[in-house]
Amino acid sequence: MPRRVTLDNRADQDHGVIDPIYPVCFDGSNSRFKVITIGFERLMLRAIVLADDRMWQRFSTVRSVSTSLVENLSDGDTTPQSMPDASPAKWHLAHTTWFFESFVLSECVPHYHAFNARFPTLFNSYYEAKGTRITRGARGAITRPSLQDILQYRVYVDAAVSRALDCLQHLGAKLS
Repeated sequence: MPRRVTLDNRADQDHGVIDPIYPVCFDGSNSRFKVITIGFERLMLRAIVLADDRMWQRFSTVRSVSTSLVENLSDGDTTPQSMPDASPAKWHLAHTTWFFESFVLSECVPHYHAFNARFPTLFNSYYEAKGTRITRGARGAITRPSLQDILQYRVYVDAAVSRALDCLQHLGAKLS
């Protein structure tokens, strides 16, 4: 499996330029993360950086496995909801992607641009503090976006997480 997930910088009619994180990571005013120079925080950052490669590998493996589970399913196969407490496959793929976008990228990466402004409402059915959400029993009623759109969303977010991990590793090297 390749180490990087990359996106071409093509224009998309709904999203403008697809480039969630600028390629420059840590260079003076172009820093993508706020660096706190208190000793404890530096120590914690070093520990995180040491685990970076393992984190990326685990992240990549889990994301690949969950995508492979729907590989032979159609959009229609992934939409139905068998019961209110069970997530449809398509919704689950989008919800786990929304989770990384909402709790990791939007919270930790300055100037991150969300893939689609409607997705937070569609794919949040648990977290009241994150805004408007749909009811759990209504997840199977969502016919759009399509499975293909959800898979594109996953590529976008996975690429942003990969870039953020790369930037974190770069910062750790500078602190050593």
